[in-house]
Amino acid sequence: MIRLWKSPVSTGLADSDRPAEQGAWKADHDDREHWSRLPAEPWTRVVTGHSPATFAVPAKRLLVSGHRGDCIRAPEQTMAAFVDAVRAGADAIEMDVQWTTDQRMVLIHDDTVDRTTSSTGRVTEMTYTEIRACDAGSWFLPQFRGAQVPAFEEVLAFAAQHRRLLINAEIKNANLTPAQASAYLDAVRAAGVDHRTIASSFYPSSLATFRAADPERRIPSGLIASQKIHTVEEIQASGSSYYMPRWWELTSERAQEVKAAGIQLWLWPAITEDDFESVCAFEPDAVVVDSVSDFRRWYAARHPSA
Repeated sequence: MIRLWKSPVSTGLADSDRPAEQGAWKADHDDREHWSRLPAEPWTRVVTGHSPATFAVPAKRLLVSGHRGDCIRAPEQTMAAFVDAVRAGADAIEMDVQWTTDQRMVLIHDDTVDRTTSSTGRVTEMTYTEIRACDAGSWFLPQFRGAQVPAFEEVLAFAAQHRRLLINAEIKNANLTPAQASAYLDAVRAAGVDHRTIASSFYPSSLATFRAADPERRIPSGLIASQKIHTVEEIQASGSSYYMPRWWELTSERAQEVKAAGIQLWLWPAITEDDFESVCAFEPDAVVVDSVSDFRRWYAARHPSA
């Protein structure tokens, strides 16, 4: 078994592309007192009360995806963040897949480990062992000291325990190789979650490489957008059945066109309550949030019968 942390870490309850806003928001939602009361448990026992049957997804319901896990209350893309997202009732978890210099798949957003670990270096120039030795938790809170950068396979094994949980695994590599695409596919299939995984990317060329490795199209793909909003024709040309743009770049007209074409619309990143209001106005299929628990509370207050 792969060790999740180098030393025991509290698990329970990962950085948006608007860091200044998020930083201010985080300052108003400090969970240090909450974390001081949590026991240190391995993730295999943390999600008590949330059996796989708990995550049934009713038709036509807005899905909630944890952005890098639940990155408000735990260091992004650590096991603690994914555990917290699931415990808070996430329908999906989002993660970023990168390859080390020895071609192992790890989950980290940036090109370097500098921002989210105690170390420095480019992900693609570090070995798997070097990245696993990084402390990916203490930058966030002392309670997370020793948290590791997860292996892709590690999180897939966790997700496999929750049969209704969707997995949005973004391919960060702009120049995905056939070997890397095959490794991604093999890992997903080995975990038995290919029927509920979405392979997403900003890069149509990487999606094309992935599609070539999966001619049966057992794993759907999603096109992500940050500034450029694609036409329906461009989305379809990428082979994607999911479209994932930044919500504030989208127009209501384009949103309607995407949905009318039968393409699933997932909007990100929703961080504040104002964001929640704005995103829901588009009537997307899913909202990608930094805190699943905060969104669930907000949504329940406005839709008590949902």
